[in-house]
Amino acid sequence: MATRLTGFSKLVITLLILAALFFGGRYVLQNTKMGQDIKKQAEQAATEQGDKSNSGSTPSSTSGPRDPNTLRVQLVSWGGYAPGLYFNEGVLANEQSRFFKEYGFKVDFKLENDLLNAMNAWMAGEYDVLVQTADAFPLYTAPDDINAFKPQAFMQVDWSRGGDAVIVKRGINTANDLKGKKIAVAVPSPAQTLLNNTLEAAGLKYSDVTIIKTSDNLKAAELFRTKDVDAAVVWSPDDQLATADVPGSKILLTTVQQSHIIADIMFASEKTIKEKEI
Repeated sequence: MATRLTGFSKLVITLLILAALFFGGRYVLQNTKMGQDIKKQAEQAATEQGDKSNSGSTPSSTSGPRDPNTLRVQLVSWGGYAPGLYFNEGVLANEQSRFFKEYGFKVDFKLENDLLNAMNAWMAGEYDVLVQTADAFPLYTAPDDINAFKPQAFMQVDWSRGGDAVIVKRGINTANDLKGKKIAVAVPSPAQTLLNNTLEAAGLKYSDVTIIKTSDNLKAAELFRTKDVDAAVVWSPDDQLATADVPGSKILLTTVQQSHIIADIMFASEKTIKEKEI
């Protein structure tokens, strides 16, 4: 004897079908070549539509003709730079920005977490201003080809006070326990400063651990989720997100405990500072 479906049962089945379509579609978009092609086409169409709706204005990017009244600034995924985006009314150069309204120039922000890539782009003239940390600035700017631009730090943005962290897996309870462990660290980067200070405080040396090099802190967090490393140096919120994904792992320490070792700065060439009156 057939069973009649109640109204509630029909609703549940409908919701399950919709959920299957939603998550199935998302999987296709994120994990298949066809999905990636669709996303690229959609992004291209959106860009073209944006260009049409903003006829008379020039799309903002780090390529193409330079607007002498626009500063091109590199950023990383670090919360300390959020006020600049708020002040600018977003990432793109625009006349609603307080930089433009109050100081007469525009700012175009571009995300680039790989600091070596950013440095190469800066030397090629794609950026006017780069972000860095005070501890790493002398290391990045020491080579002759970079020093020829006479890079100068002109602004301290903030201190890292909890934004950088050392995260560890089960069984590591103190900095002393890091001896002999594999640690994912962006090289070169301020993450090395935090790790060095942590090891020194425990009476250890950099050579007492095995460094698994990454190009940035985001990749260090990704590597922490695998079985390839025992610890990693990451940014917030990846310290909480990554440890939540790895059972038994935890945050060993952050720059709350080491609050004056990483200072974020912005720098430019001497020529840019003089020309732009930064």
